[in-house]
Amino acid sequence: MAENFLFPRASYLYEDELLGDHSYLGLAYLTAGRNNYQGPSIRYAKGPLGEKYNLSYTAGVSIFGYDLGVSYIKQNEDAVPAFNGKREGPALEINMRLTAGFFSMTVTEETSYITSGYGF
Repeated sequence: MAENFLFPRASYLYEDELLGDHSYLGLAYLTAGRNNYQGPSIRYAKGPLGEKYNLSYTAGVSIFGYDLGVSYIKQNEDAVPAFNGKREGPALEINMRLTAGFFSMTVTEETSYITSGYGF
């Protein structure tokens, strides 16, 4: 029988190209099966170069998981503009988790990059 529950999301990313080192906090509404989970997730990130809002679909099994979502990034005045000379814009984001470590791939109109981090 599937069970629905709220699950806190927290992570820390290293050397993000657009935001610098930053923390990600959020909440997921997950449906758990026998060995898997899935559901929507909303997260907020704050770093020295700006902030990010993310809405994603989260899924996984015991030690492996992923997030597929869209983000809206707002950079500070200190950051190099990353959106056609502007400091804010949309991005696609994919996160792949293995236990507590993960890789995050971000794609914007101007750039794409991969960064690493840890969290749950």
